Formats: sequence, structure tokens, C-alpha cells
Amino acid sequence: MNEERGRRNLVLFSLPVIVVLFYATASLHFAYTPDDTYIYLRFARNVVQGDGIAFNPGEPTYGFTSPLWLFIIAVGGKMGVDLYLAAKAIDLVFASLALIVLYLLAFEILRDVGVALCATVAFSVNAWFLRWAGSGMETSLAVLLTLVTILFCLRNEYFTAVVFAGLLTLTRPEGVFAVAVIAADLFLNSHNKQRALKMVVSLLIIYAVLMAPWLVYASAT
Repeated sequence: MNEERGRRNLVLFSLPVIVVLFYATASLHFAYTPDDTYIYLRFARNVVQGDGIAFNPGEPTYGFTSPLWLFIIAVGGKMGVDLYLAAKAIDLVFASLALIVLYLLAFEILRDVGVALCATVAFSVNAWFLRWAGSGMETSLAVLLTLVTILFCLRNEYFTAVVFAGLLTLTRPEGVFAVAVIAADLFLNSHNKQRALKMVVSLLIIYAVLMAPWLVYASAT
């Protein structure tokens, strides 16, 4: 009991410290803003102003990668937050949440609190992860959703995993491959193949329902 309490206290102390140090480090290059961020901001401004999903007001176009990220920024703008600050601050928040999920994923695989925390530290100082955190791009959100999808897949919570895979696809198009991974994991690790096949079909239907609104709108415009 004391050992378990010690591990819990270690996590409760260490994980916030890791996240805070990462947040502080990533914030040092808060001014780093790639060109693509300004494309998102332009689209988001037009959405907020009622001019549609367009780079030029009233001219609908698919000139961005992530519809989900665009809508998140736009929500910040609708709430009265400066779009530039909204994009970059929310980006940092998602990056910080990704570290927490990374710990949960590492512990799910390794079953060792200390090693899982070390893995989280290593991930938090990854140069590319630090570079894009706070840039105002969708990268941190994509990392977070990828980790969450894998976590639920490992826990055999396939229906939850496919929902996050859908959100991941709306963040990065290559997220569609996560659905194939989920379906393969379910089918290959199931003793009852007939039941597994029915579940795969159900997962694909859920995924299709999640994707349909955006695909219909994109095709129509």
C-alpha cells in the first residue's frame, strides 16, 4: 500500500513539473510563426466574420490542411480572443496535454512509473515537438490525437479509438491510416473472427458518420 502511494505521489509531483518545464521552454519561441499559421488565421477570420470557409471572402476554397484546427481557432475568435493569440495558446495547451497522454501510453506499455516518466521527459525535449508547440499550427493537436487513439486501441476500447481517429483525420488527412490499424488490431487479436468482422463494420460506419459532414461540404463547395 505504501509503495503504491509512493508511486502515485511520484506521478502527481513529477508529471506537473515536466509539463510546466515544457510549457515554459516552448513559450520561449512563442514568436515563431510559420507562413501556414497565417493562412489558418486568414481563413478563421473569414469564418468568424461570416464570410465562409474562404481565403478571400465569399470564395470558398480548400486551402488548408486541417478543418478541425481551423474550427478550433475560429471558436476562439468567436469568443472574442485575438485569433493569433488563440491559435498559439491553444497549440501550447494541446502540446502540454500530449505529454500527459504520452505518460499514460508509456505506462500502459511499460507498467513502470519511473520508466514511463523518463519516456515523458525524453518526449518533452524532442526538438521537433518543441519547435512546433506554440507555432499556431495543427501539429500538437495531431500528436495529441495520435497518442489518444493508440492508447484506447491498446486498451481494446475500439469504439472510442475510432472516434479519435476520425478527429485525427480531420486534423491530418493521413489519420485515415489509423482506422486501418484499429481494424487490423481488432481483427487479428480476436478469437471470434465473425464477431470481430461485425465490429470492424460498425467502426467503419462510425468513422464514416464522423467524416461525412465535412466531406459533403467540401465536395459541394
